[in-house]
This record gives sequence, structure tokens and C-alpha cells, in this order.
Amino acid sequence: MELIKLKDNIYYSPHEEKRDRPVLGYIRGKRYSVMVDAGASAAHISSFYSALSCAGLPMPEYTAITHWHWDHTFGMCAVEGKTIAHVNTQPKLMEMRCSDDVFSYGDERMRVEYSDAKDISIILPNILFDGNLVLNLGDISCHIISIPSPHSDDASAIWIPEGRALFLGDATSPDYFNGGVYDAGELHKMAAWLEDRDFDVCLLGHSAPLSKAELMEYLHSLME
Repeated sequence: MELIKLKDNIYYSPHEEKRDRPVLGYIRGKRYSVMVDAGASAAHISSFYSALSCAGLPMPEYTAITHWHWDHTFGMCAVEGKTIAHVNTQPKLMEMRCSDDVFSYGDERMRVEYSDAKDISIILPNILFDGNLVLNLGDISCHIISIPSPHSDDASAIWIPEGRALFLGDATSPDYFNGGVYDAGELHKMAAWLEDRDFDVCLLGHSAPLSKAELMEYLHSLME
């Protein structure tokens, strides 16, 4: 797995389309480090941890989840340290854990990652938040913020103000569990929130990094 330095103390691994593996992020502080999203599986986490080790970076003490979908959470069973998620994330994980057909919560790429549902282990978060949670990592801060989103009602942004960087997960995508349509109201509210935020680079879950100008241009095209 490739680990790319985005800025000082901020790294990411690119998304992989074949297995729908999303971008994973990493913020290094002098006291603590944070991983962004838990990935699609224990194998996904293992590859990311190996990349961190090869780069001489410590394992993360915390893992912040951007939203409940399988490709961002099923690796929680293998993460080190504590996991952090929005209060609305836990009920959806419990729903999937109790489902007789967990593959119905994904597409054919979940079956590429998992040949058998018995291989899936769904773990609940250690820490739940609602609103805004700030982690002081020593010399850099990590703001985990509940944001409006057309994609899910637990969407969380991970903002690093000192690095002027933002991880958004899949927040800009439509709701694939509701016909794949955009909620216009949520889309406008999210765009307004982003306009007010100070960042110059954004990482979405399944694309290359975007500048703030590129991200806002894309969102405005959706609102036309």
C-alpha cells in the first residue's frame, strides 16, 4: 500500500476501486496520532499499518470514523487504540451486525473484499460524540465535526486547522440507501459549512485530493 505525505504531519493512502477501499488518513502529533476511517477489513488495516511502520510512523492511538458504511467501518475489528464515531453511527452498525444479509449493505465490491459473511466482524465504537470533538495531539489539533450531508445522517468531517486540511469521507455523495438521490437542502447546508471553513486541501473517500476551489466548484455544479 502506498502512503502519501499530504502536508507536514498529514498522510493518506489512496482509494482502491476494485474492492471499494476508501482513502485512509493519518495525522501525526507529538503526543498522539489519529487515523481517519477504519477501512473495509482487517486486511485493509493491516496493509495501512504496514505502510505506517515502513515510514517510521507510530500506530494511531485514535481512529476517527467519517460515517457508518461498510468500507469505512468493517476494519474497526483490527484497529489499535480507541475508535471515535458520531452517535448516529452506532445504531447503523448494530443494524448491520444483526442483519441476516449483511451483503445487502454494500454492492458487488463487498463480495470482492469478503467471500463469506462469516468473515465479517462488526465492532462498535469506543467513543461516541455529537457536535464537535477536539483532540489535542500535542502540536496539532484534530477536530471531528458532525456536518450536514446528503450521504448519511452521521457524516463527520475531520479538520486539521493547523494544516488547513480536511477529510470528508463520502459526505459529498448522494444517499445510496434512498434511491441514490441528493437531498438539496442538505447539499446546500454542507456547501455553506464548507465555505466558512479554513482549508486549502480536501480528501474525499474515493478520489484524489481536491483544492477548496475544486471542491466548491464541484458542489456548485450539483446544485445547478
